[in-house]
Amino acid sequence: MNRALILHYLLGVEVSSRTLLANKSNLKQATLTKIISDFISWGLVEETGLISKGVGRPTIGIRLRKEGYRVLCVRLSRNYVETAVMDLAGRIYDEDRFEVDSRNELAATVDLIIERLRGILARNPEERFLGIGVAMPGPWVKEQQRLAYFTGFYKWQDIDIGKIMEEALGLTVFVEQDANAALMAEGEFHSWAPSGELVLLVMVGQGIGAGIYSNGEILRGKLGIAGEIGHMSIAYEGIPCECGNVGCLERYASTTAVVERARALIGSRSTSLGPRCRIGEILAAYKEGDGLAVAVVDQAARYLGYALASLTNVLNPGLIILGDEMSAAGEGYLRKVREAMGERVTPTVRESTELSLSSVEGNPFLLGIGHAVVENCIKTPEVFAKAGGEWKRRG
Repeated sequence: MNRALILHYLLGVEVSSRTLLANKSNLKQATLTKIISDFISWGLVEETGLISKGVGRPTIGIRLRKEGYRVLCVRLSRNYVETAVMDLAGRIYDEDRFEVDSRNELAATVDLIIERLRGILARNPEERFLGIGVAMPGPWVKEQQRLAYFTGFYKWQDIDIGKIMEEALGLTVFVEQDANAALMAEGEFHSWAPSGELVLLVMVGQGIGAGIYSNGEILRGKLGIAGEIGHMSIAYEGIPCECGNVGCLERYASTTAVVERARALIGSRSTSLGPRCRIGEILAAYKEGDGLAVAVVDQAARYLGYALASLTNVLNPGLIILGDEMSAAGEGYLRKVREAMGERVTPTVRESTELSLSSVEGNPFLLGIGHAVVENCIKTPEVFAKAGGEWKRRG
């Protein structure tokens, strides 16, 4: 616990001192000295030289070698897999992406991921890797380490992807539901805890999921699948969903739904879009005022707004953040979501709930799952020593 306390503090600053660390942690000087000595021997911390030459004993700077350790990051989606390397400072390197086929078994896709990660490790033999983070689409049953179901991907269930990857690569694997991972990438993540504010991050892409943060922790539910709002029914006689439900939000407000609706309307009205248009083209046309694009995106925004109204009435969040592909539609889309949501909640609730677009620069899923790995490693700091030892053996 003492080691984790020191690591958390050093992670948030560039340079500190033993005296300041002792004051911040309330640890005895002898305890702190031993911890810093261990960290230095692991290659995790280094002394930076004198940072104070005033009255009294000279003060030597201490810094966490954030660039000295790496995390492998993976994000699975319906159509592709993304991989990257992240250091302790949150910098992303070696980002890559490849397409996947939903007709293949998940095991075949996992083999491809393992092959890509082996390539990264082979290209970076001098780096200390702490572990692997995998952002999975939901519903990810965390307690059982498996997908409950994945609409459109019937062969992707009941496989412990973490166990398979650990056995193949020899690194600890942390698996997290993708919206929860993205929540950790939001810049204000750690500042929400002191306020006690309930925050809802809604990721609207090919599917729809939410990360729910309250009182300093992510709400997970009994099985770990809390936040699967894409499968909340918003129309009791609505469109059938592959999950077995009807009228699921995902069938009305996801990018998949927007693309399907836009393609179905091609030829019925004037538009710059083609019959095989993709979501990026639709959102670009939306910003240009294309009539068809405006119609389908605004309709999706209304459905999402109505769903958020129900969630707001139940959860009473102080802040709702919209992210993933649909957030690229910009302020016009946000305005339509806000208007629809406002129609279904009382003025008091509406005025007390902030709605905004995500401000994360870069890939929130890769950044977030990387931070999740770092947080888990800090809880057991010996992981850093182990990574350093394996690095020395490789060298």
